[in-house]
Amino acid sequence: SPFNAGEAALKAGNFREAKKQFQKVVQQDPNNATAHHRLAYLADMDKDYSIAEIHYLAALRIEPKNADIACDLGYSYLLQERSDDSRRYLEKALRFDPNHHYAKMNLATLHSQQGDYAAAMAMLRQAVSEEEAQAHIAQLFPDGPPEGMQVANNTPEISPATRELQQKLAQRSGS
Repeated sequence: SPFNAGEAALKAGNFREAKKQFQKVVQQDPNNATAHHRLAYLADMDKDYSIAEIHYLAALRIEPKNADIACDLGYSYLLQERSDDSRRYLEKALRFDPNHHYAKMNLATLHSQQGDYAAAMAMLRQAVSEEEAQAHIAQLFPDGPPEGMQVANNTPEISPATRELQQKLAQRSGS
Protein backbone atom coordinates (compact mmCIF):
# COMPACT_ATOMS: atom_id res chain seq x y z
CA SER A 1 0.00 0.00 0.00
CA PRO A 2 1.15 3.60 -0.49
CA PHE A 3 0.99 4.11 3.28
CA ASN A 4 3.39 1.22 4.01
CA ALA A 5 5.63 2.35 1.15
CA GLY A 6 5.64 5.85 2.63
CA GLU A 7 6.55 4.56 6.10
CA ALA A 8 9.35 2.39 4.63
CA ALA A 9 10.73 5.33 2.62
CA LEU A 10 10.58 7.57 5.71
CA LYS A 11 12.47 4.98 7.80
CA ALA A 12 15.08 4.66 5.02
CA GLY A 13 15.53 8.43 4.91
CA ASN A 14 14.14 8.70 1.37
CA PHE A 15 11.99 11.73 2.11
CA ARG A 16 11.06 12.58 -1.48
CA GLU A 17 9.63 9.07 -1.99
CA ALA A 18 7.90 9.17 1.41
CA LYS A 19 6.24 12.46 0.49
CA LYS A 20 5.06 11.06 -2.85
CA GLN A 21 3.55 7.99 -1.15
CA PHE A 22 1.81 9.94 1.63
CA GLN A 23 0.40 12.34 -0.96
CA LYS A 24 -1.13 9.31 -2.72
CA VAL A 25 -2.63 8.22 0.59
CA VAL A 26 -4.34 11.56 1.27
CA GLN A 27 -5.61 11.71 -2.32
CA GLN A 28 -7.24 8.29 -1.84
CA ASP A 29 -8.21 8.89 1.78
CA PRO A 30 -8.38 12.59 2.73
CA ASN A 31 -9.29 11.60 6.31
CA ASN A 32 -6.05 9.72 7.00
CA ALA A 33 -4.71 11.75 9.91
CA THR A 34 -1.43 9.85 10.09
CA ALA A 35 -0.63 10.51 6.42
CA HIS A 36 -1.37 14.23 6.93
CA HIS A 37 0.84 14.18 10.04
CA ARG A 38 3.70 12.57 8.06
CA LEU A 39 3.33 15.12 5.24
CA ALA A 40 3.40 17.93 7.80
CA TYR A 41 6.56 16.53 9.37
CA LEU A 42 8.22 16.18 5.95
CA ALA A 43 7.23 19.77 5.06
CA ASP A 44 8.77 20.98 8.35
CA MET A 45 12.01 19.25 7.39
CA ASP A 46 11.97 21.23 4.13
CA LYS A 47 11.14 24.41 6.08
CA ASP A 48 7.96 24.58 3.99
CA TYR A 49 5.98 25.78 6.99
CA SER A 50 2.80 26.86 5.21
CA ILE A 51 2.35 23.35 3.76
CA ALA A 52 3.26 21.83 7.13
CA GLU A 53 0.59 23.92 8.86
CA ILE A 54 -2.08 22.86 6.35
CA HIS A 55 -1.34 19.17 6.98
CA TYR A 56 -1.04 19.50 10.78
CA LEU A 57 -4.38 21.30 10.94
CA ALA A 58 -5.98 18.72 8.63
CA ALA A 59 -4.66 15.93 10.87
CA LEU A 60 -5.99 17.69 13.98
CA ARG A 61 -9.40 18.18 12.38
CA ILE A 62 -9.54 14.39 11.92
CA GLU A 63 -8.01 13.52 15.32
CA PRO A 64 -8.66 16.60 17.47
CA LYS A 65 -7.31 15.06 20.69
CA ASN A 66 -4.06 13.64 19.28
CA ALA A 67 -1.27 14.90 21.55
CA ASP A 68 1.50 13.93 19.10
CA ILE A 69 0.02 16.02 16.29
CA ALA A 70 -0.62 19.00 18.61
CA CYS A 71 2.94 18.73 19.95
CA ASP A 72 4.49 18.56 16.48
CA LEU A 73 2.44 21.56 15.31
CA GLY A 74 3.61 23.42 18.43
CA TYR A 75 7.19 22.48 17.57
CA SER A 76 6.68 23.65 13.97
CA TYR A 77 5.56 27.04 15.30
CA LEU A 78 8.57 27.04 17.65
CA LEU A 79 10.86 26.61 14.62
CA GLN A 80 9.12 29.59 13.02
CA GLU A 81 9.45 31.68 16.20
CA ARG A 82 5.66 31.92 16.44
CA SER A 83 5.75 31.78 20.24
CA ASP A 84 2.07 32.28 21.04
CA ASP A 85 0.93 29.66 18.52
CA SER A 86 3.65 27.30 19.71
CA ARG A 87 2.62 27.63 23.36
CA ARG A 88 -1.06 27.15 22.50
CA TYR A 89 -0.48 23.81 20.76
CA LEU A 90 2.18 22.52 23.17
CA GLU A 91 -0.16 23.23 26.09
CA LYS A 92 -2.99 21.58 24.16
CA ALA A 93 -0.79 18.47 23.74
CA LEU A 94 -0.28 18.42 27.53
CA ARG A 95 -4.03 18.71 28.12
CA PHE A 96 -4.55 15.64 25.91
CA ASP A 97 -1.60 13.79 27.50
CA PRO A 98 -0.27 15.35 30.73
CA ASN A 99 2.85 13.15 30.53
CA HIS A 100 3.77 14.02 26.93
CA HIS A 101 7.57 14.11 27.11
CA TYR A 102 8.19 16.04 23.88
CA ALA A 103 5.55 18.67 24.64
CA LYS A 104 7.30 19.36 27.97
CA MET A 105 10.75 19.48 26.35
CA ASN A 106 9.49 21.80 23.60
CA LEU A 107 7.79 24.08 26.14
CA ALA A 108 11.09 24.24 28.07
CA THR A 109 12.79 25.31 24.83
CA LEU A 110 10.07 27.91 24.20
CA HIS A 111 10.51 29.31 27.74
CA SER A 112 14.27 29.47 27.20
CA GLN A 113 13.84 31.36 23.91
CA GLN A 114 11.81 33.90 25.87
CA GLY A 115 14.57 34.12 28.50
CA ASP A 116 12.40 32.53 31.20
CA TYR A 117 14.96 30.39 33.04
CA ALA A 118 12.67 29.46 35.95
CA ALA A 119 9.81 28.29 33.71
CA ALA A 120 12.21 26.38 31.46
CA MET A 121 13.74 24.63 34.47
CA ALA A 122 10.33 23.84 35.99
CA MET A 123 9.20 22.24 32.71
CA LEU A 124 12.44 20.25 32.38
CA ARG A 125 12.02 18.93 35.92
CA GLN A 126 8.58 17.61 34.94
CA ALA A 127 10.03 15.89 31.89
CA VAL A 128 13.35 14.38 32.98
CA SER A 129 15.51 13.53 36.00
CA GLU A 130 17.16 16.36 37.94
CA GLU A 131 20.54 15.49 36.44
CA GLU A 132 19.15 15.57 32.88
CA ALA A 133 17.27 18.81 33.66
CA GLN A 134 20.53 20.42 34.83
CA ALA A 135 22.30 19.24 31.67
CA HIS A 136 19.50 20.56 29.42
CA ILE A 137 19.29 23.93 31.18
CA ALA A 138 23.05 24.29 30.69
CA GLN A 139 22.49 23.83 26.94
CA LEU A 140 19.52 26.21 26.83
CA PHE A 141 21.30 28.84 28.95
CA PRO A 142 25.04 28.36 28.23
CA ASP A 143 25.88 31.53 30.22
CA GLY A 144 23.76 30.50 33.20
CA PRO A 145 20.59 32.27 34.38
CA PRO A 146 19.88 35.70 32.87
CA GLU A 147 21.41 38.70 34.65
CA GLY A 148 19.49 39.72 37.77
CA MET A 149 17.56 36.44 37.74
CA GLN A 150 17.03 35.05 41.21
CA VAL A 151 17.43 31.30 41.04
CA ALA A 152 15.04 29.80 43.58
CA ASN A 153 16.73 28.76 46.82
CA ASN A 154 14.89 25.46 46.78
CA THR A 155 17.00 24.44 43.78
CA PRO A 156 18.79 21.30 44.95
CA GLU A 157 22.56 21.64 45.04
CA ILE A 158 23.85 20.14 41.82
CA SER A 159 26.24 17.24 42.17
CA PRO A 160 29.89 17.54 41.10
CA ALA A 161 29.12 14.99 38.35
CA THR A 162 26.32 17.20 37.01
CA ARG A 163 28.54 20.30 37.17
CA GLU A 164 31.23 18.40 35.26
CA LEU A 165 28.64 17.32 32.67
CA GLN A 166 27.42 20.93 32.35
CA GLN A 167 30.99 22.10 31.73
CA LYS A 168 31.55 19.40 29.10
CA LEU A 169 28.29 20.31 27.35
CA ALA A 170 29.16 24.01 27.47
CA GLN A 171 32.60 23.31 25.97
CA ARG A 172 31.10 21.10 23.27
CA SER A 173 28.46 23.66 22.25
CA GLY A 174 31.04 26.46 22.42
CA SER A 175 33.50 24.85 20.05
